[in-house]
Amino acid sequence: MPYDPPAGDDVNFVFQGDYTPPSGDDVDFYFGLVAEVSIDGISRDIVRDDTGFEKTYIRWYSNLPGEYRVELGGSQVYEGKLIDSGFVAADDTVENTITWEDITTWSGYTGEGTYNIKVYVRSSDNIWNSD
Repeated sequence: MPYDPPAGDDVNFVFQGDYTPPSGDDVDFYFGLVAEVSIDGISRDIVRDDTGFEKTYIRWYSNLPGEYRVELGGSQVYEGKLIDSGFVAADDTVENTITWEDITTWSGYTGEGTYNIKVYVRSSDNIWNSD
């Protein structure tokens, strides 16, 4: 659902963190669509175990169509190891396979541990979701 900013000339915005907003009377803010990605399922949350199982599947969908990227690690788009990319239609389910090799061949990711898989979808407003 698109964001509808409040009406009027005296709208106050609160910024968090280290961001310093521009000042002055002629500052424009643009609002756009950001895709919501939902996990539809995961085959198991352990990629490898003593029985020899060495992969897992995640299924996800987005409420908006757009280009997508599935990455291992990183804190924002283009920082992690690319697992998959392509285009997703709104509400279509995508299934990705995460293998043991995906984890062990990427620098800094070896051995037991917890690894983040991130799914990013770019909306028609050219905004990547941040989760």
